[in-house]
Amino acid sequence: MSTSPTPGGGYRITRPYKVGYTHIRPGAIDTGTLAWLLHRITGVFLVVYLLMHIFIVGQGVRGQEAFDHALAFVQKPVFVFLDAGLAGVVAYHAFNGLRIVVFDLGWGIRIQKGLFWVSFLGSVAVFLGSLYVVRDLLV
Repeated sequence: MSTSPTPGGGYRITRPYKVGYTHIRPGAIDTGTLAWLLHRITGVFLVVYLLMHIFIVGQGVRGQEAFDHALAFVQKPVFVFLDAGLAGVVAYHAFNGLRIVVFDLGWGIRIQKGLFWVSFLGSVAVFLGSLYVVRDLLV
């Protein structure tokens, strides 16, 4: 960064590159950025799922028929697949959260790429395992 005088007094700060509003620049996605991005995406997915879950359970207040209708809607194969995906999302969010806690304690900084891939592959394994468990409900 450099400064240059402006007419009427004051200084203007000039930057050698354009500053955007995003953390991610094209061609600059490394494992740390990918872990950060996936952690945010999984957090948003968990909030949306929680709101949907509260809405479905809340249908019980409207009566047995409304609750049965809501349950019939979410028992379609696409929602069964999303529930299997939920297991992978929760696993990634939890594993990556533990990875971040470990870094905050000052441990494992030198092996953070390996820890990211362990948490990512572990969550993929949880997702595939949950797909295997619900395979009969997907048809």
